[in-house]
Amino acid sequence: MKKRFLIIISAIVVMVTPIVAFAADEPQTQPQVEVLTLDQCLQIAYENSKQLKSADESVTIAKANLTQAESNLFPTLSYSIAELKYGIDYPLTGYGTTEGSYGYLFATQNLYTGGVTTGTIKVAKLSLTKALEEQRKAKQTLTYDVKSAYYQAWLSVQLLKVAQASYDNLGQHEQQMRVFYKAGTKSRYDLLQAQVNHEGQKPAWITAQNNLILANMKLATTIGVEEDRQITASDDPSKVTIPQSLEFEFQKLVEQAYHDRPEMRELKLADEINTIQTQMAYAGYKPRVSLTASMGGVGSTALDYKTKLGTDWTSDMTKDWVLLLNVTGNFFDGFKTPSAVTQGKATIKKAELDESYTRDTMRLDVRQALQTIHGDLETIAASKAQIDLAKENLWMTQSRFHDGLSTNMDVLDAEFALDEASNSYYSSVSAYLTALAKLDYVMGKD
Repeated sequence: MKKRFLIIISAIVVMVTPIVAFAADEPQTQPQVEVLTLDQCLQIAYENSKQLKSADESVTIAKANLTQAESNLFPTLSYSIAELKYGIDYPLTGYGTTEGSYGYLFATQNLYTGGVTTGTIKVAKLSLTKALEEQRKAKQTLTYDVKSAYYQAWLSVQLLKVAQASYDNLGQHEQQMRVFYKAGTKSRYDLLQAQVNHEGQKPAWITAQNNLILANMKLATTIGVEEDRQITASDDPSKVTIPQSLEFEFQKLVEQAYHDRPEMRELKLADEINTIQTQMAYAGYKPRVSLTASMGGVGSTALDYKTKLGTDWTSDMTKDWVLLLNVTGNFFDGFKTPSAVTQGKATIKKAELDESYTRDTMRLDVRQALQTIHGDLETIAASKAQIDLAKENLWMTQSRFHDGLSTNMDVLDAEFALDEASNSYYSSVSAYLTALAKLDYVMGKD
């Protein structure tokens, strides 16, 4: 029976070997993963971001609106030209037709608009400044999103390294157990347990690989690169500088956030715009004065159909100019002006409430960012000490295992302790870097 079993195994090996050899001869094309630094990712994101391009277009629109508003300061020049043909019943010569033409040039200058013209220009200038602040906000938001995605990808790289090292260590432990089993110093149960421990680590290793793939995809999407371009974060943890402690002056940071945060600047600009628009609403109570000058002429040519001896043409040409001072105003506009004034006052009050709420939110954002930074620094320090202790414990456990003083479970527990400390350390580093980026964001740093 044993001989028959060996023959079957040999036949399978003979049939499979050529297939394996053929597969090995096939060129294996592995996708090339591009390692990018944070600065490279930010530069790519700035160039590709649709949000930034949209913000740029908003600035262009605001500049065009300002030009249109300023155009009301200048006079308008217009013209009118026409060709006419009409019939006239002359008393002496009878019915005839007349052809004529006229042309006029008009110039109109607004002298007084009740503050509408100057107010419109001021609003347009403030709206341009507001668009520039929105542009700043878009770039700051993109910067934080890129940093957050980058640090998550960096963390996924480190966690994969930890999972890979753990899987490899348990694999080496399994190989050592095979040697001990063949030498008769360990039982078959110990060998099977080492195999189970090794295979039991494989799901965590696969999960770490999948998490890295997803993190890289998120980073690629955030910076706006092509789908077929595979990228990842630089995986050198030695380049990350972690201070032992950081000192921040909370109130100073809050005041800086009040001054630099785009949202706060936009609220102040909106408040100024609302005030000006409310003043413009009062223009409905005021007259408007404009001056119009026109210059042109009218010419006509008459044909007498009753003339028997020949054609009789008469021609007439007049030239004139007009200077018109026009004053207009409303006695009643259906309560439009009072309602516009009421709306403006309510808008100003609402803006004051929104600004107060935003200040409270900003203060909380700064507080949360600082708390996160301090907590992450403490976790980093504790995790780093735990890593050193876990490495020493794993080495001692493996040495005791070689001497028969510890079990497979002791080795497994020591390996898991090292994994947990390493994962905690790298997770805290990633959270710390993300918290720093969040602090810059909530303070409105460019």
